[in-house]
Amino acid sequence: MNLRGLHVRDVEAIEEWLVNIASEERLDLGHMALLRCSVGRIAANNIRSEYPKTLAEGWSSPFPRRAELRHIVDWLVSSAAEGAAWLANVDEKCRPRKLLKCSSYADLLREADKAMDRKNAQSAKALGPDDERPVADLADGSRLMQLLTPAALDLESRRMHHCVGHGSYDADLLSGDIEIYSLRDRNGRPLLTIEIGHAAPEKYGDGPAPPDRYREIVQIQGKRNCAPDPKHLELLKPYARQADWKGRKHYWPYVIDVDGVEHYLDEIPAGTILKSLCVTDTFSASLPDGLTVLGDAYMGRNVTELPENLEVGGSLMIATARPLLLPESLRVGDRVRVWHESDIQRPIPAHLTEKFEIAMGKAVKKMGGVDMLPHQWLRLFDDLDGIDRVDHDGIDAGDADLAMLTP
Repeated sequence: MNLRGLHVRDVEAIEEWLVNIASEERLDLGHMALLRCSVGRIAANNIRSEYPKTLAEGWSSPFPRRAELRHIVDWLVSSAAEGAAWLANVDEKCRPRKLLKCSSYADLLREADKAMDRKNAQSAKALGPDDERPVADLADGSRLMQLLTPAALDLESRRMHHCVGHGSYDADLLSGDIEIYSLRDRNGRPLLTIEIGHAAPEKYGDGPAPPDRYREIVQIQGKRNCAPDPKHLELLKPYARQADWKGRKHYWPYVIDVDGVEHYLDEIPAGTILKSLCVTDTFSASLPDGLTVLGDAYMGRNVTELPENLEVGGSLMIATARPLLLPESLRVGDRVRVWHESDIQRPIPAHLTEKFEIAMGKAVKKMGGVDMLPHQWLRLFDDLDGIDRVDHDGIDAGDADLAMLTP
């Protein structure tokens, strides 16, 4: 990974991102080396190409989208598991030449697709009752199946054109560390592949007697690792709620009111009271009138309108993609924090003007070697500890800074 010419804080940002991905994907040192000389090298080149753009001129995320990253990582892991021949063709620094030939994420994705197409072209043996089992009958004749063996994963991979099979997930499946499910239509054709991990009780420790472990959604993928179709997610939603799969908020955004009642975003009743609220990334539903947030509220890039009679007891933090109009009926107990003064439409309600804090002001910053990296923008709002975060598009609230950068 060539880091020459990068500012030290850009280097630190790339290294931190790679370490986080390695932790999330449970990559070993060998996998990490492949990730560094493929995705890490391209990320460094992407950042280098942005110099010396200003924030006003705009800039692009140096990192791949989450679905693209998963497809690339799955290909690297499965290639290592099967000892692919191209891994032995290396340069003087022991870097696989196949990876060095890839100058963009599109190049890596093409290599991953070619490898998967070769594997998927092979015939898969018929599965028996020991390979998969039915879990639940769902709407429209659909059914949820649990995949129990590497053979079942291989068939799912062949049919869905992704990397759940061919060794990538076999060890974790057989050890019981993960569970893999397949949502099938009325004709038995797979629609979605779901990976469930096991979270320790202390992560979610709600209730007087938590179970030994919680089931937590790691990922839900459509064909070719595409984002799941909303129609297919609707089929799965009742079971995910019934089974209390943790992490489902990323796919079916909801909030929990002060009485502990769960409300999907498009079904929040008027006058609902929440302890706190954090809406990040993609958000299509409208917030109801008369909503009360006792603590802090964060409004992400696609919130286009605030409801009438919104009351925020703590701070209101705004990082929208377009100027937001603040209604006269808005009440904020502490501060109104925005990234730039242009994020708010005029006129500003008189009773709020003294509460404003502008993070950026009128200053023009350049990437690399200045006061703040764009990767770190949302860290201005790190005082949102314990907030009820609402994320969409499968992006973790802990990756909110990356979510802001995704085109």
